[in-house]
Amino acid sequence: MLKLRLVVFFVAISLISARAQTTKTQVWSSFQFSATPIKKLKLSTELGNKLYFSPYGYDKCFAQTALEYKLLKKLEVGAGYRFTSRKSDELTESFNRWFIAAESSTKVRRLKTYYRFKYQQEFVSINKSEQVDALNSIQKVRNRVRFKYNIKGLPINPVFSAETFHQKGDMGFKLQQYRIKAGAGFNWTKHHGSSIFYCFEKNYEKPYERIIRAIGIEYSFGL
Repeated sequence: MLKLRLVVFFVAISLISARAQTTKTQVWSSFQFSATPIKKLKLSTELGNKLYFSPYGYDKCFAQTALEYKLLKKLEVGAGYRFTSRKSDELTESFNRWFIAAESSTKVRRLKTYYRFKYQQEFVSINKSEQVDALNSIQKVRNRVRFKYNIKGLPINPVFSAETFHQKGDMGFKLQQYRIKAGAGFNWTKHHGSSIFYCFEKNYEKPYERIIRAIGIEYSFGL
């Protein structure tokens, strides 16, 4: 009986450890600045950081700039560039990404729905022990649906979004991961705003980062 209990105990510990290896907890934060230099054209810049609470100790920071043009009343198109650096005790990864996107929107009373299509290509390099290894480019197609509700008389807007990531391989674009976010945006003044959200992300390609749970906070300033 004692042996059986010990077997059950070690199996339970193994299962818990295996799950811990595939679930990561993060805190995301970012600052966004946007301006409209000419009519219908918006320039935006975003700086952010993603902190990992895990034994691997990865920290990720990024800087992004983009241009968006209001092509139609309910359609915007844009392009941009993002640089990301990811560091741990043993290696540093650098990501150079360019992307194009198109987003449409519809409104029914106080509920506004957005759909965004995004194509991106990313070039990755790894610096480990003073050696730099360049990897092939990674191409992805992303589809996102976002819902935003305007509460009458309050500066709070509940927001929910779902996004899929499809990575290009030998057989074309294949589902790689999905991301679900839920939170709220706060419009403090005409130019200042912030948001807080919870994010759940599942990746089918990375065995040690299959699930990510994150709490995020964003601050925005616009002209």
